[in-house]
Amino acid sequence: MARLKVFLNGQFTVQHDLAESHELLVGRGETCDVVLAPERGISRQHFRIRYAEGQWIVEVLSRYGELYKNGERQSIFALRDGTTFAVPPYEFVFENEDEGGQIAHNQDLPDASTGSEEDKTHIGYLPSNAYLRLVDHQGRAVQNFKLEGQAWIGGRDTTCSIYIDNPRISRKQFEVQKQDDAYYVRDLGSINVTLHNGRPLAVEDWTQLQSSDVISVADWSLHFELRDAGFEQRLQEVDPALLVPMNYNEENVGAGGAYSDSFGAGPNMGASPAQGFAGFDANGMPISGPAMLKPGMKLFGKHIPGLTPARLAMICVIFLAVMYGVFGQEDESKHAITKIQTPFDKLPPDKQQVVKQLYLTAQSLIAQGRYELARQEVIKLHQIIPYYEDSKQIEETANQGLAILAEREKNEAAERQRAATEEKIQKQVAECRAALNENSDSAWLEGCLASIMEFNPEHPSIVSLRNEVERITTERNMKIANQKEYEAKVAAHRAVYERAVKVEKQGLPIPAIAAYKKVLKTGLPDPGNLNGISRRKIASLEAGIESQQAEAEKNAEVAYRSGALKKAIEILREGIKINPDNEVLKGRHQAMMTELRKQMMTFYQEGILEESVGEVETAKNKWRKILDQSLPGEDYYEKAKMKLKKYGAL
Repeated sequence: MARLKVFLNGQFTVQHDLAESHELLVGRGETCDVVLAPERGISRQHFRIRYAEGQWIVEVLSRYGELYKNGERQSIFALRDGTTFAVPPYEFVFENEDEGGQIAHNQDLPDASTGSEEDKTHIGYLPSNAYLRLVDHQGRAVQNFKLEGQAWIGGRDTTCSIYIDNPRISRKQFEVQKQDDAYYVRDLGSINVTLHNGRPLAVEDWTQLQSSDVISVADWSLHFELRDAGFEQRLQEVDPALLVPMNYNEENVGAGGAYSDSFGAGPNMGASPAQGFAGFDANGMPISGPAMLKPGMKLFGKHIPGLTPARLAMICVIFLAVMYGVFGQEDESKHAITKIQTPFDKLPPDKQQVVKQLYLTAQSLIAQGRYELARQEVIKLHQIIPYYEDSKQIEETANQGLAILAEREKNEAAERQRAATEEKIQKQVAECRAALNENSDSAWLEGCLASIMEFNPEHPSIVSLRNEVERITTERNMKIANQKEYEAKVAAHRAVYERAVKVEKQGLPIPAIAAYKKVLKTGLPDPGNLNGISRRKIASLEAGIESQQAEAEKNAEVAYRSGALKKAIEILREGIKINPDNEVLKGRHQAMMTELRKQMMTFYQEGILEESVGEVETAKNKWRKILDQSLPGEDYYEKAKMKLKKYGAL
């Protein structure tokens, strides 16, 4: 069974089992199998894990996404049991039980088994717990961190698993990882360099931790300890008799304060009761047995009563004094011959002077921090002799100083590169922002930013500008849509107006007025002031109607007074056509029609009477008078017409 464990800032978060038939997709997108927090640098689909050709493979999917293994950015690699890789701030550990239970070395970290056999620490044979003991600048122990899991981040960020409340420490200062029961540490590119036993840690490389190592940050330190996990249990299993303290009786102490052999201080330590030792009492004091020996010591296998270590020492001093008196007069040159000479002693005086001068110069240069010159001086010295005084240490100090300077220069170069890149990004973004206009779109922006997109396409300034262009594009599209809608409404309004004009041209003032009123009721945009024109049209038509009706009423009265009743009625009818709602004209028309009917009835009846007495011609004249003075469609008009047809007068 293969699985992927996910750690965030050193804390275990989730575990996913892997299936050979299914790809595991990892990223910040909601559709991913492993959904990561939307941290900077994490893409929607960042990488995938798939099974191909008998092995598990990690493949980066994001164009700009980063994935680190062994401290280096990689895009595709194979997985083995124990492989660790990272997408900051996430770490991933791959486990595969199908690899026969063998623990493969983490390719991210150095092999814990490297080094000579004497240098190996076989932690695996003795179960242990790892701790980091935090000590402040006053030497006080602040906290103990028990390292449980696979990876830990140290810093002043409250999300760090090794939280250090010190403003001089970076938010994420260093990282510790465990692999094959060994522990490794590296710096995370902090401003305050992390020291390991006084030496700066590299950002890319891992350094193995040994028990009692010290990690120093600013003026605080963390002491790494490996504690025997089973110490308490084994302590309880020790024979209590072996833990009894050994005391002594002053009576059994010989001259000079040494123990006699009967108490186990000399060669007879632990003698059996048969030799005069019966054991210890409840207070830990020796108990004399029946065969207790007299005070004394064994010398050359023989017990000498009365002999004590102090007396033996006195005898040795006297012996040496006698020997010095016998041989002390010999030629001192013999001692010079037997004296061990150093490489420096073998040099001629002029060379010795050169060596001393090189040594002093190297010391002075080291004190001045001029490590390269100091190293060159030491190299010259070592070309003469292998070493002089602590020249080897001076050379090592110079190399360390050069390494620190090189690392510092590297970091400064990286910072300069970062600053230069940031300047380029800000400059180009400013130029693109200045060139923004209402016609800008995403294609234009990509072309404008093409020279800096390779640096960081997710840079906040680029994202901000991209959002600005998106806003402009959205507003432009909305403006275009609104303009089209506006133009459509304007066209609809003009169509209503043109229909009213057409009705007016037909000479129908009343329908025209109604049509112009519809123009006012549309509520549509009116850039051409068609509403104003319509109001004036309505007023003009209404005034014309009123004038025509007044004229019709006047002319009808004139015709009526002159006896032209038919003409008066026709004039009123034309006026009513102009405005059928004019009650005055309608009333006057009705009155004249009543009068006309009475006159026509008289003419018709007179014609009937003339017809009945045989005066047909006279009757026809009466009926013709009706047709002349009446209106078509009227009762007597139609009757007179029928009479005339009867007599063939039509």
